[in-house]
Amino acid sequence: MEFDNKIIKVEILRKKEKVSLTFKELNNLNINLSDSSVEDIKELFNNIFDSIVDENKLIVFELVDEKNDLFHEVAVDIINRLNLEIEQSKPELVKIIQFNSQ
Repeated sequence: MEFDNKIIKVEILRKKEKVSLTFKELNNLNINLSDSSVEDIKELFNNIFDSIVDENKLIVFELVDEKNDLFHEVAVDIINRLNLEIEQSKPELVKIIQFNSQ
């Protein structure tokens, strides 16, 4: 089974007290880069999984950010890891989608 790709743009939202990654196309989800909590990461993974299974499209994240600061570097690392994780999960995702379509 082949997947089409769905490109999702990710932005860094910089506020005075909080910096976050914003995934507008995934239920407007925000990942707080100023906090070490993992709850928002869990929610992100659930949304990624649901979107891939529902739409039969692999997600590829692209960072949209012009600044070159520490938060940019952290965001690039997170996006690269997410994209790698999705690509490595492709065989399992195919099995889940095939099972759901029976």
